[in-house]
This record gives sequence, structure tokens and C-alpha cells, in this order.
Amino acid sequence: MQSLTPASSKAGAAAFTLTLTGTNFAGATGLVFTTSRGNGGQGDNGNDKGKTDDAFTISNIVVNAAGTQVTATVKIAANAQSGQRIVRVVTLNGESSGKTGSGNIFTILP
Repeated sequence: MQSLTPASSKAGAAAFTLTLTGTNFAGATGLVFTTSRGNGGQGDNGNDKGKTDDAFTISNIVVNAAGTQVTATVKIAANAQSGQRIVRVVTLNGESSGKTGSGNIFTILP
């Protein structure tokens, strides 16, 4: 994943459209927001999967024909804790990396 827009929102705010750009998004079926765990943004046990944050509701996932852009409607629960989340794209071939990168960080504002 190269970028996401917007990169932040407040818990409990109105639903918004999240746009992600990158490659290999063809067939995307979902988005996952995870908390960073471990050293260097790696997940537990040396893999790159953090804990899924259930405060996010995702709907209306659309992928462009080239598989380089995903848009989705996102709603964040009012009780979500502020802080950074790693955004992952779920496709038929698996999930995008959960390692912290410059283009996959979403922040819930206080």
C-alpha cells in the first residue's frame, strides 16, 4: 500500500470514504484495521499481524479496474481508543502487509 486518504478521523464521527492506493488490490473483499504489536511494527511471534480493531465498520468496498485503488465507507465506533492503526487490504490472494509503513497508517484522533 502506498497511501490512504484521509489518514485520520475522530471516533464517533460521521462515516467517511477511505481511499487507498497501491498495487495488487484486484478482488479486494475487505479492509482490516490492526494495532501495531511487537518490535518495528511486526505482529506477535515475529509475523506481521497485529490485533484487529473491531471499532471499525467497513462497507461499500470498490476496486478500480487496474487494481490500484480501493475505496470504502468507514465508520469508527464512538468508544474507539485514539491512536494509530495499520490498515490492511484483504484480497482473494491474502492480506497486504501489516508492517508499519508510510502509506498504511490511520490515526484515530482524540
